[in-house]
Amino acid sequence: MPQFPIESMRERFLAYVSDQGVNIEEPLRESLLIQNGSFFGRRMALHGFQIVWFAEEDHVKLYNPLTGLVFSGPTRSWLDSGTTSQVA
Repeated sequence: MPQFPIESMRERFLAYVSDQGVNIEEPLRESLLIQNGSFFGRRMALHGFQIVWFAEEDHVKLYNPLTGLVFSGPTRSWLDSGTTSQVA
């Protein structure tokens, strides 16, 4: 299972939400995702924006509350990209 880049993911997610014109001063909600007793990912949410990391696949899905899914692809691809407008 890949190592989750938690700090990079937080920073990138908060930057995306801020770029959408949303105040990011409120606390970020984070959850560990467990299925059948096993860890399978992590979820972060703020003001309806969400990112879900799937550990086994090392894949992320980013959701905007107004437009729905805005990115689905490899974690590294999302962290390295300058844009999140692509749905892979």
